[in-house]
Amino acid sequence: MNRTSMDQVIDTIHALRRQEEHYFEACSYHYPPRGVDWECRQKMAAWCSQVIQFCDLSHETAETAMVLLDCFLASRGGESARTCRDRYRLACMACLYASIKNTETQALHSNTFSELSQGAYSVKDLENMELSILTCLNWRVNPPTAMAFVREMMHLLPLEFDREKKRDIYDLAVLQTERGFGAVVASPSVAAYAALMNSIDIVFKDTHCLAYIEKMMADLLKLDGTSDELRGVQASLFHFLPKRITFVSSGRYIEGDDRHNNKSASLSGFHSPRSVSE
Repeated sequence: MNRTSMDQVIDTIHALRRQEEHYFEACSYHYPPRGVDWECRQKMAAWCSQVIQFCDLSHETAETAMVLLDCFLASRGGESARTCRDRYRLACMACLYASIKNTETQALHSNTFSELSQGAYSVKDLENMELSILTCLNWRVNPPTAMAFVREMMHLLPLEFDREKKRDIYDLAVLQTERGFGAVVASPSVAAYAALMNSIDIVFKDTHCLAYIEKMMADLLKLDGTSDELRGVQASLFHFLPKRITFVSSGRYIEGDDRHNNKSASLSGFHSPRSVSE
């Protein structure tokens, strides 16, 4: 990579960080121990992932939906969703609906989401909630994602990493961010850093090189690479990797990666969890 290209990547990462700071300052929401709690978020995040996976859409769409949901909860307009599980469930479905429309080339019809609610919400309910959310957020619906950071950071890996190694590192980072989604509490930049360092450690077992990359990336992201919080995120994401990983140059199969197996016969098999509303 020439100097100009590298400077462009660094500028992009800095822009992502500024954008992240805006979103996460405005969208900082702490779930209470009861009522609409963290378990509700985990259940709805898992449901979003299932829908996205079934429809072969980008996982970043689900990640975006959950950021929008947290932003809405942190706003004045999100009071009912903060206190009522039924409204929370509707808000999450509306955020996924809006995120798909905004980021994917093919949208899911609002009728589909109404059916996934098992009759709990009408099309009008969903569309009214979507409008309420978009209005509260001033139509700012493009938060940075963990994989947006990973893609840019991949460009800065040293020349010692050939194309195959880079692909393996990227695949492992994707696996961690997808499987850890909804369960690991971290900003996109922290999740990206943690997933990438875990991946490099597995693929390129050179402690000196890893130490250099860790410091370079941490400095670039303005993170404390030695903090307990960041190390905790790394350990949590590492837990989501399969116990055995086999890289095959022709297909690079990651053992235990069953993201595309056991699909339901239809999307209707992925009803949004009623337990969130109870």
